Amino acid sequence: MTPVPSRDYLERFSAALVSEIKAEMGRRSLSARGLASLLGENPQYVTSRIGAGNPRTKRRVEINVADLFAIAGALDLDPSDLMNAARAAASDELAGRRERHAKPDFSSFDDDADDEAARDEDTEPPRLGDDDQP
Repeated sequence: MTPVPSRDYLERFSAALVSEIKAEMGRRSLSARGLASLLGENPQYVTSRIGAGNPRTKRRVEINVADLFAIAGALDLDPSDLMNAARAAASDELAGRRERHAKPDFSSFDDDADDEAARDEDTEPPRLGDDDQP
């Protein structure tokens, strides 16, 4: 059985999917109104899914499977192309987030032998007040 992705990943995937759609629209110089026209929908339909969201609630409508297929078709793309690009972006972002929040690895500082060698008299810089310098 395939594990269910975390809520954090799903939110990032959804945002990445919207970003991929917007990027494709930008490559085609296509406005939200233009995409709506290709879809046979009103501009509010597009804006509520890839724009600012619902004017009253300010929440974006999640893109569902029917939306994905319709938008991909209007952009003359395979829906899996959009999904694969979004999956890669969401995974990269999540991996980067984990990396930024990872605990630092100080294991290289635990080697006592290296500490002893570093404290050797020949490697220590002279200290202020040491009058018995050779």
